[in-house]
Amino acid sequence: MIASEMVARAVQAQHDWFDFPAHIGGERCVLHGLLGTLSYSRGRFVWISTHMTQLAWQTGHLALFQRYEGVPLWIRIDNLKTAVARGAGPTAALTPAFTTFARECGFAVDPCRAAMGSDKGKVERAERAVLHPVPGVHEPFDCVVARRVTRDALVSFESRRYSVPIAWIDRVVEVRGTAQHVVMLADGAEIARHDRHTAARLVLRSVIARSPPPCCRRLGDVSNPGRTGAGTVKDC
Repeated sequence: MIASEMVARAVQAQHDWFDFPAHIGGERCVLHGLLGTLSYSRGRFVWISTHMTQLAWQTGHLALFQRYEGVPLWIRIDNLKTAVARGAGPTAALTPAFTTFARECGFAVDPCRAAMGSDKGKVERAERAVLHPVPGVHEPFDCVVARRVTRDALVSFESRRYSVPIAWIDRVVEVRGTAQHVVMLADGAEIARHDRHTAARLVLRSVIARSPPPCCRRLGDVSNPGRTGAGTVKDC
């Protein structure tokens, strides 16, 4: 864990869910607020959601970053299911989806130790200039896995098979499940996108068509398979 007394001129935010009763359309319900607290200014912002899913977790983070006008160097969290797969504190293992999200946004995650409310204390103030720029484009996702493209130019995901450009045959690509789509990425670029949760088990028509980078257009070049997304563990 990162000790506040040892960090100089850094930026930290604390993010945590809370629940509260509400009435929507005359119906009583429970809403969820993602509370973000900036250490340097003690500024507090809340993003409201009807769900506490991984998609809501990431969407709420992006909304808070917009209010902060930047991305903190690290974010302190409780041991939430949307963030922590197992363990707590310095030994916590984050979920693959949140690990990828944090890496792309450019912040480190500092989980609190179990039953240690003092870990949520604020750290020293710092300048706004230390904040990273807010990501220009990001699409929240609740699942991320690495998959090798078959000889039929297909990728398996959630008991379905999706097509990708033939240039990626026998290469490892990253597959993400978003709210509406299954997105395939390789070498940092999107190569295919399909509708998610379709009735069909074999999905061949891509929502968009993306060309692979020039270095990967040779069909026979499989001597150095890509490693995009390697190391993720969740099986979708």
